[in-house]
Amino acid sequence: MLKSPWIRSKLWDSAFFLGIIPWGIIAYYSMIASPRISLILFPMMVWAPHAAAPLWLAWRQLKFRQLMLQNKRKFFWIPAAMLTSYTALGALAGKEFLRFTGGSGDLVNILMIMGGVYLLWTFYHGAAQMFGIFSIYRGKGKFKNLEGQRKFDYFFSFAMLCGVLPFSMYLARQSFVIGLPQLQRIFPASNLQSFENLKYFTLFLALLITSIALVREKNSKNEARVPRSILIVSTGVTSVIAFWSLSATIGMAFLSHWVAAVGIAIHTLSNHKSKSNEVMTGWNSPLGLYISMLLMSLPIGLAIVMTNSIETSSSGFVDITNLSVPIMTLFGFRMGVSNLHYIYDRYVFKFRDPAVRSSIGSDLVMNLEDFSKIDQGKSSNSAA
Repeated sequence: MLKSPWIRSKLWDSAFFLGIIPWGIIAYYSMIASPRISLILFPMMVWAPHAAAPLWLAWRQLKFRQLMLQNKRKFFWIPAAMLTSYTALGALAGKEFLRFTGGSGDLVNILMIMGGVYLLWTFYHGAAQMFGIFSIYRGKGKFKNLEGQRKFDYFFSFAMLCGVLPFSMYLARQSFVIGLPQLQRIFPASNLQSFENLKYFTLFLALLITSIALVREKNSKNEARVPRSILIVSTGVTSVIAFWSLSATIGMAFLSHWVAAVGIAIHTLSNHKSKSNEVMTGWNSPLGLYISMLLMSLPIGLAIVMTNSIETSSSGFVDITNLSVPIMTLFGFRMGVSNLHYIYDRYVFKFRDPAVRSSIGSDLVMNLEDFSKIDQGKSSNSAA
């Protein structure tokens, strides 16, 4: 009997892990049809559950919960202190903003620095998740050089999602606002050709790395080459489509990332429930698990919707001089939740830890033969 190349099933994987391009199309047309509804629906239904997913998974997985209760400082007090600090910092920034800027409307603000750090971490986080998904599929196939393939998966994920993708998004952004004075210092009129050359070089680099990855995948003849090839092509398209549509790129890079995080958490916990012989109906079914995650993340969703509703100035930047203390507090809370998500994601998918492998890991993969091939030195989902 042939071993299945899918993490859960062909339909589940297509919806949660491989549907990067379809999610980009959905995001693109949703933003065209109704930007306001999109900025409410996606955060409430996907971003917030994604942010809560690793916490929700950690506390509902019985074996891992026992591990956390034995080390409350690491799993509770430190994350709680971090969330409190971010929230308090947001309130302070809102209260003291006029004093910091002298009322000039200067964009240099402490939360803007936090937001920049958050953005950089987001790209790293997405690359780590992609490497993790590649790792799970790598466990489904047979590779002649497993360690070599692991290193290439790592290179591909981080080169594309931490290098090519943010750079292409940056160049695409500049091409739309190249007339702004602050950007003319970077790309003066005499250097516009150099700017165009950078765009073409980025496209070439993305296509080159993607092509090499596809050739390697074809030559490996591993059992999971179909889903892995879909991931490779989708990642390549994500990195180059920014020059034509930033909204589609955001959908492909971020919306698909959120969906994958939700899918991994539900898949893992539903396996945990089935192994404990619980009937997979009601709250224990995948739909019930999603609804419980949605309810848990409701305050997070409301916070991000409220911060998304902030009015913007004509330049497209947030007019932070008009923000009240409550809104800035919510912004700090949102940053804190994001970083809490990153930390817990690392906790629950740190597979070099034997305790994590025997709890979360055994539910994620189920097949111990597959699991033995997954990299033990890196987080296998850190995104999710």
